[in-house]
Amino acid sequence: MKAKIHQMPMCELAEISAFGTLAFETRKSGGRPTEFAMLNERQALLLISLMRNTKAVVTFKVRLVQEFCRMAESLRNRDLTMWERRILFEAKDMNSRALGSFGSHLMLDRKREKPRIESERHLIEAAMQPSLLHH
Repeated sequence: MKAKIHQMPMCELAEISAFGTLAFETRKSGGRPTEFAMLNERQALLLISLMRNTKAVVTFKVRLVQEFCRMAESLRNRDLTMWERRILFEAKDMNSRALGSFGSHLMLDRKREKPRIESERHLIEAAMQPSLLHH
């Protein structure tokens, strides 16, 4: 996120920098150069809470909330996809176990396939784990 800092008091900059290193960028677009602070998510949230609710700030806050909602929906959809992947994986694993119980040749195939299955299980569970922390 880019935020204009031309009138931000130094005490507020110190508070914002508590959430990470502040990086600055200067851009010239026609007239005088404009300085911007490159903010992370936490810095941006603190900044918008410090801003006065002018028309431009309200417009910015509305867009920010819309973007947070869009990202949350995207994460929910990703989670559903991960659960679907997990269900398909479990069905494949059960099928492999059933085939392995029918004879020695199929049992050897299952034994060879097991490390790949365990690796796939680990990848799916690792991908699902961050989403479990948010619920």
